[in-house]
Amino acid sequence: MNYRDKAIHCVKDTILPMQKKQFEECGRCLDEQYKRYGNTEWLSAKTIEEGHVYEIGYPACVCPDVASGNGNRFGRRRKMPFQGNCGVRHTQI
Repeated sequence: MNYRDKAIHCVKDTILPMQKKQFEECGRCLDEQYKRYGNTEWLSAKTIEEGHVYEIGYPACVCPDVASGNGNRFGRRRKMPFQGNCGVRHTQI
């Protein structure tokens, strides 16, 4: 499984439905969503430039593979379970 497929697998039943619901509740506005929900244990999000640039970090991994201790990164097995660090992403819209 490539990284993109793995990432989709990790969030499709956890973070994604929650973020989609928040997005709809906030009138489909990322600025408002990140103002309301941008500081949680599983998401750190802030607006850099309203309506255009956002900083998004995932400090807690929700991947079922990581939770089970069977995680790997990019298909390479490690001696220690992968701790999952989605890191910080800058998203420009």
